[in-house]
Amino acid sequence: MFDAAVFSCAEGTRKPEQKIYEIALERLGVKPHEAVFIDDRVDFIAGAKKLGIHTILFKDPEQVKQELASFAISLE
Repeated sequence: MFDAAVFSCAEGTRKPEQKIYEIALERLGVKPHEAVFIDDRVDFIAGAKKLGIHTILFKDPEQVKQELASFAISLE
């Protein structure tokens, strides 16, 4: 389901530090405007937004599916 995994313990940086998002983007081979970051913490969402990454603040799975649909992404 995921194209890449980035673990802060292995990278020496963590959310909401800019470097962790940059590492994820690099691994995925995408630009910030091509990515969607999902998290349940507002401060982590803010860190991703600063780089221009699309974000979804997680509340529940159905809400995330609906918001992903606005990016033309389906989980079905």
